[in-house]
Amino acid sequence: LRSGQIVAHMSGRYGVGILQSAYDRGALRAAMHPIMTVSGTAADANLLAGASFGVTADPAAEPVAHGLVTAVGGRVVSVPEQARTAYHAAVVLGSNYLATLVTATLTLLDELGVREGADAVAPLLRQSLEKALERGPAGLTGPIRRGDTGTVRAHLDALGTLDPAAAAAYVALAALTLSQLEQAGLVDHERGEAVRQVLLASAVRTVP
Repeated sequence: LRSGQIVAHMSGRYGVGILQSAYDRGALRAAMHPIMTVSGTAADANLLAGASFGVTADPAAEPVAHGLVTAVGGRVVSVPEQARTAYHAAVVLGSNYLATLVTATLTLLDELGVREGADAVAPLLRQSLEKALERGPAGLTGPIRRGDTGTVRAHLDALGTLDPAAAAAYVALAALTLSQLEQAGLVDHERGEAVRQVLLASAVRTVP
């Protein structure tokens, strides 16, 4: 390692701090994390064109880091050094756990005897994702948005029998949904409190 070199990694969690020993020897540092799900196969290369990369770099290394990203058809998203771990948590929340939710949905449908569940829910899931990307909380629909406590309670009772872990996830996600709607001014206080009480009562008896 010497002055004039640039040392880079592709981890999402870490910024340039993890390369301090290289910096101490005169090298410059960059972190270039592809915001894309990859599997470790040759097919991954085709996924990078059009993907965004979370980039953190020493100022003098930025032109090279940005050039490498654009050379593979990627788009640079600058991430502050101090935000790297939270940034990575955010994209994992949206990517890995979105897949977890879809898998849970398909598993439940299969257990209930609903065949070809993936084909059945695919249009719904795609539309929901598009609305979320375009409109944020304003794109949310369903019983939490409506303040439909009866339906929320019935859902939790049904899931509690079928899959307690799924019921616990429903409670957590419903609470997060309610918070987002309240912050956006899309649910009034009375309806929000009614839903919250149902969730709190269910959380007490739900065992993940």
